Amino acid sequence: PGLHVERLTHQRLRGPQKSLPAEYPCTRLLVQGGQRPKEFVGRLQFVVTGMQGSQKSVVVVPGPKSPEVDAYGLNFKYYQRVERSFRLPAGMSFDSVQVRVYEHGSDEPKVKQDATLS
Repeated sequence: PGLHVERLTHQRLRGPQKSLPAEYPCTRLLVQGGQRPKEFVGRLQFVVTGMQGSQKSVVVVPGPKSPEVDAYGLNFKYYQRVERSFRLPAGMSFDSVQVRVYEHGSDEPKVKQDATLS
């Protein structure tokens, strides 16, 4: 029971030219189990790690004050399929991504799941 990320995939859509940002579409299925789950309202966030030149780099999508925050909103009772993409700065390589799911009003993620590029 509880909330979890059922499936998670990431693929490079565009790149790998160092002068262009790389775009990664992501598909995931969020599932809420239990006898009588209440409606889940919250948001999704990606924390992407990689290398920018010789420096380790972290990109948070959407950023805390990003106008895109509403596009990453969640509202479901049993499950929700979510398709979003994130872009990395030009020249940044992708190592891993952590998907975080926050319940409305909380600053701590309810679920975290790590993934690598497929």
